[in-house]
This record gives sequence, structure tokens and C-alpha cells, in this order.
Amino acid sequence: MGRYADGETATVHSVRLVLGADGIEIHGAAGAPMAVWRYDDLRIVEPPVAGRPVRLKNLQRDLARLEIADHAVFDEIRQLAPEIRNIGARDPVARRHVAFWIAAMLVLFGGGWLALANSAPLIAAMMPMSMEERMGRTAIEQVTLMFGGWKGSDELTCRDAAGLRALEALTGRLEAADRSEYSFKVRVIDIPIPNAFAAPGGYIVIFDGLLDLAETPDEVAGVLAHEMTHVTRRHATTNMVRSIGLQAFIIPLLTGGAMTSDVLTGIGQMAVQASYTREAEADADKGAVELMNRAGLKAASFTELLLRIEAHFGRRDETDAERDGDGAFSIPDMLSTHPSTPDRARLARAAAAPDGEAGLSDEQWQALRSICTTTGG
Repeated sequence: MGRYADGETATVHSVRLVLGADGIEIHGAAGAPMAVWRYDDLRIVEPPVAGRPVRLKNLQRDLARLEIADHAVFDEIRQLAPEIRNIGARDPVARRHVAFWIAAMLVLFGGGWLALANSAPLIAAMMPMSMEERMGRTAIEQVTLMFGGWKGSDELTCRDAAGLRALEALTGRLEAADRSEYSFKVRVIDIPIPNAFAAPGGYIVIFDGLLDLAETPDEVAGVLAHEMTHVTRRHATTNMVRSIGLQAFIIPLLTGGAMTSDVLTGIGQMAVQASYTREAEADADKGAVELMNRAGLKAASFTELLLRIEAHFGRRDETDAERDGDGAFSIPDMLSTHPSTPDRARLARAAAAPDGEAGLSDEQWQALRSICTTTGG
């Protein structure tokens, strides 16, 4: 009767739906209850098209999706959920922050727009987690569309079961050593570009091309730890605030996600294209090594992957970024700022613990590298 992805494990379940008084009850194939989606939280992902399943999202459940093939069932749901067609309608959680943020902006920007650059780190530090997560979800969807030939994240997310278990094991190893408030949502997308990026709220995307160039699991763990540090130290959030300005948080805060196409595109572009400062990159490198040391992983070797990518594609510096414009997507942002990659490798090795584990068994590593044998939802 339907297919359900909870947005956490990327596993797609065949489910039975029961239309209750307050929401859709989602039951697994064996009849076990899996979730209840309140009608007030239901929204369509895109307008329904005859002959194609209808995909629904839940304002309270991040990347979760519910797919319904029977349009007659959707018509029943639509009668019970009058707001379902309002893509990006107001989130009641966001509305509670409006008064606070308007007051904060009046104080922070009373001196004028030029204060934005200096105020961005403070604004990022003050931002509610719900706001960061909303920005992160937007960035994931928009960047996937830009890279994936207008295929969405659901279509391009890699879902091989063994590969997902390996990814969850590696992420869990690092997350257990992390001391922040974030819960990380990591996915691999089937795009042959050696890249990875972090978005606010704990969202991290690894492109399959990065796994193709990696030779060991600790190299991937290092990239993952680097991106996790960008999240926990709010580098990604600061970048978006600094690059997009007031639109990055005031518009979605007031509208609960009903952002204009320009803002949506801007958030997506900033997630990859806006270079971090040299201080942020150095901070992320340092944080990655510290995190890997605490997790008992081989922290000394993760920059080997950066050196390999640089050898294949060359170095992208600030001048290249300005010259290439939108075409500068192929080189990871980790290579885009000073210090140079050899210097970063030297500093990482000096700070790394003398021992450590690879993080995955040989079998798990091969499974992770083959994670994109299954995609879509």
C-alpha cells in the first residue's frame, strides 16, 4: 500500500497505512507499528502526476519519505490533511523563535548591513538547532539537484544494505567520540565526483567518487571527521549566514521553510561553493585529528586522500574559485584554502596518535566502497 523511508537508516520499507483520526499510522509488512504521521505535519514533496506515486514528507521528521502509489488513497488523505499541498508551509516550532530572532537582528544589525561579516559567527552560535536542521535539509536537496542532473536526494542516495551498515559503523565510531550536541545524518550519493560536504544541523554527504579514490577506511574516516568538525564548530552555518545574509535565516524562520527559489538555490550553492576561511579549515583539520584520536582510529593517514585528489585534479585556490564560478564544483572544498595540502598533512601527522585502528574490517570496507550498487527509494 506504500513505501516508507525513515530518513535515518535510508532503508525503504513496504508498509501498510491506516488512516487514523489524527494521522496516518504506518505499519511494517509484519504489522508492527513503525510511525504515526500527524495530518498537520504532512506535505507533498512535489505536485502529484498521473501514473506516478505521490511522495509525502513530514515537517517533524527530517528526510523521511512516504510514497503512495494509489492516488485514491492520497485523495482520502488530502481530505484529512488540508495543508498537505502547501509545500514548505509554516512549521509551528519555527514560529516560536520569530520574536526572539527579530529582536536579535535589530540589535545585531542596528549598525548596518556591513556588520554581517563580523556578526556571522555570533549569529551561527545563537541559531536554534531546529533552524540549523531546516537549512541543512534544504542544502542537501538543492546540492543533490545541482550535482545530480536534477535528480533528488532520494533517487541518488546509495542504499546497499551491507554498505549502509558499514557507513553506520564508521559514523557511529566517530559519533561516540564526539562531544557535541549534534546527531549526524550521513549519506553517500551516487555521483562520481571526489567530494564531500557538511550542511548545518549535522547533515553530511559523501560523493561516491570520493570512495572510489580512497584506499583505506581511515582516509574516509578522516574526511568524515573533518566534515563533522565543520558542523560542530558551526563553520557551515557561519558560511551560509555570511554568504547569503539575512535571507539565510530570517526568511525561512518567518515562513517555516517556504523560501523563494533564489534563497533555496543560494543555500545549496553555499554548502559547497563558498570556501571556508583558512582558520576554519585548519580548525576542522585539528578537530578531525582530535576526534579520530579519541575514537582510536588511524588519524595520521587521512590527508593522504587529499594529496591523492590534488594529484589527480590539481589544487583549487581562491583565484580559481573566482575564475571558475559555478564550474568549481569538482574539487572538494577541503582543498580550496590555505595552508597547502602537504603542510596540512604534516601538521595532521604531528598531532596524530602513534597507533590506531582502520575503523572497518576488510569486509566492511569493501561493502562501503560498493554502497552505490543500490540507489533510490
